[in-house]
Amino acid sequence: MDRNSIFTIVFALLILAAGGARGQDFKSDVWLEDFNQLKREMSAKYANLEWTVETRGLDLKQLSEQTEARLLKAPSETEAKKIIQSFLDAFGDGHLSVQWEQNKGNSSAPADATQTGDKIPLCQRLGYQSHNQPPRIAFTKLNNFREINTDDSKYLSIGVLRAATDKDIGVIRIPIFSEYAFPDLCEQAAAEMRLTKDSPCDDECGDRVGRSAANLLTAALARQIEVLKRNKTSALLVDISGNGGGTNWTEPAARTLSAKPLRSPRQQFIRHEHWTKQLKKRLATIEADSRQTAPPNRELLRQGENILRKALVESQKPCDRGGVWENRKPDCSLVATTPSLMWSHLSIHETLCKMRA
Repeated sequence: MDRNSIFTIVFALLILAAGGARGQDFKSDVWLEDFNQLKREMSAKYANLEWTVETRGLDLKQLSEQTEARLLKAPSETEAKKIIQSFLDAFGDGHLSVQWEQNKGNSSAPADATQTGDKIPLCQRLGYQSHNQPPRIAFTKLNNFREINTDDSKYLSIGVLRAATDKDIGVIRIPIFSEYAFPDLCEQAAAEMRLTKDSPCDDECGDRVGRSAANLLTAALARQIEVLKRNKTSALLVDISGNGGGTNWTEPAARTLSAKPLRSPRQQFIRHEHWTKQLKKRLATIEADSRQTAPPNRELLRQGENILRKALVESQKPCDRGGVWENRKPDCSLVATTPSLMWSHLSIHETLCKMRA
């Protein structure tokens, strides 16, 4: 399952250390420039920027000015980092994160901190990283809640909430809608594909590993639901507090939780080189398949080609939203509303292959 349908791009800022930890080495003007760089990058790449203003009512001008004032008064690098983190926390978005670049002159760094190339384990190369988002609703502290521990609880914790004398509610927590938050699922998937931690793995290989890891997570979800059913629960409560979104895994998760057939949602995308690259890749795949496909399926593929070409044009349109930091409404949106795409975890050519089988 590929990651290109994440509505909000995972945003990571690499900020150079603006001096050492000692107060006399701290330079607030360098941190102000880092902060301005952060805002420029968010203006160009952060999909939810408009939503935070229009829906959440966040005053970006006030937030920006307060952050700048705090940085000017910050006595140290440590305090400046906390201020930057506080700025990002104000958006309430799990996709926003900051990665601090290690001081290049720090000779005390661990020997393996600079591992490169084929020394980096496969799943780490593919972007799998543990996600430790604590629940915002502490059910385990309630006297009428009973936690159930299973082998799958490390992915999706479950328990039973006694709501009344004769009514138990099953509770399942989904901390994030993404297989990429569980490196061991990647390792299981890679092992099934007979890949080792040192195996090369291109984009196509990474997609296969991702689909397999996502299937393993879906199976874990199904097993946890069955455990709750065996505990004779009368309703199911899904805790997604603090969940920052994720990948296409939202779709199989929803289908697993619902007894009713669901239709794939239409998806929007953002004007960014990431999407341009993904759309070009999909278009090339469909064009290659259409040359080998007989009617009427060829017509379906050509329809897909036309949609993707229009989407490509939209993905490359520039959009300057820098004025949002002065509370000016931008003249454009980073989110492209047309053409409307409808992609589940199967692309068009994969669907046709199943139809022909």
